[in-house]
Amino acid sequence: MNTMMSGRLFGDAVAKGLRYPTVMEITDAVKQLASLHPRHCTVETIGLSRAGDPLVMLSIGAGDRSVLVVAGAHADEPIGRISVIELACRLLKDPDALAAGTVWHLVPCIDPDGARLCRDARADQSFEDYLAGYYRPSIESQPEWAPSIGHLLPESSAVVGVVGQTRPRLQCTLHNLDIGGTFAQLTRDVPGFADAFLASAAALEIPVDVAPYDTFYWNQAAAGVFVIPPANAKERFDADAEDPRLSTWNAPLEYGGMTSVVEVPQRTSPQFANTAEVGEPDRALLRVAEYLRERALMLQEAITSVTSPGDPLDELYRGSVFHLQVCIPVAEELERIAPTTTSLSMASYTSLLTSTYRWPLRSAAMMRRATSDEGLRTTLGRLITRWCGELAADVPTRWLPIEIQVEQQVRSVLFLARLTAEE
Repeated sequence: MNTMMSGRLFGDAVAKGLRYPTVMEITDAVKQLASLHPRHCTVETIGLSRAGDPLVMLSIGAGDRSVLVVAGAHADEPIGRISVIELACRLLKDPDALAAGTVWHLVPCIDPDGARLCRDARADQSFEDYLAGYYRPSIESQPEWAPSIGHLLPESSAVVGVVGQTRPRLQCTLHNLDIGGTFAQLTRDVPGFADAFLASAAALEIPVDVAPYDTFYWNQAAAGVFVIPPANAKERFDADAEDPRLSTWNAPLEYGGMTSVVEVPQRTSPQFANTAEVGEPDRALLRVAEYLRERALMLQEAITSVTSPGDPLDELYRGSVFHLQVCIPVAEELERIAPTTTSLSMASYTSLLTSTYRWPLRSAAMMRRATSDEGLRTTLGRLITRWCGELAADVPTRWLPIEIQVEQQVRSVLFLARLTAEE
């Protein structure tokens, strides 16, 4: 049974955890909260999306300190949107929180345009069904990452503007994985957070991802808690153009604040928490590289003659091409580092192995939506079915109920807010 406080703001399907709320439902929930709690809430538009939709922010409380929580930076990551509403409900029910001298600024969806292109995911559907409505934009269309490659989107400017206006002690940006474990990324270590984060994950029975792909080159403060490398250190694979140190994560640092990223999975497996060492790690990396290259080449061959379909499907096409272009360069880097790799955990191997499916599957799924060529759609459908089956065999997963996903995110934000306020 779903026990989220925010359930009363939504229809039965969302309240019972059967699906994620839409952008419109999230916006309506913000308006309801402001109407129900006019003494404690204000709503403002902090900017407009590329399509002209208002970017809404709900502010709760009063005081000298501020916390900024941003959700929906990636179109395919719906958990943060409902986590923001749940967080708002809990704050408004807690007199101590309202009297603590902190203003909470909550942005429930910073990329409504992208979120609408990603069809709403139902709870506990198969991964293949999930991919039928999949969308994730190329990097220049991602509000969080775009500034790191020199693109300042209106949505990016809205976040940077709010940071300059509110100067938050803490910015939390809420993310999720399709398959993985829970983990956190911080711009600096926060004493006490790792213990609280790990205890929450254990209580909720969520595997902690101790070696995510995103943090392959990061330092680990504790299991599943990572601190961003310094500016002169390698941060991620060369094929990944984004750099968190130049993204909207960096904005609060100018005012003495920090940023945290809280990741929770939709589907999970204990393999992501397995710290046992892989035998022959060099060969393991070469296997991963081979799998990734093989799937990328199969997909390239299938879509070699496809050109952009034009608006409104061009975003799907560009997202597909972007995800495919990453594959072979990552495979090449794995081949380069394999000979000198002397240690590799099962968790790291699992994360890398999952990525060899994730990128080709995302690319194939978006191209299938973008193209009108029925023959190509059939070919892509067969590849998707095959790879989903192989992924399920290699990394068996279970669905994590939506209320558990939300609980881990909300707890993590509250832990961080309390600990940074006490510093």
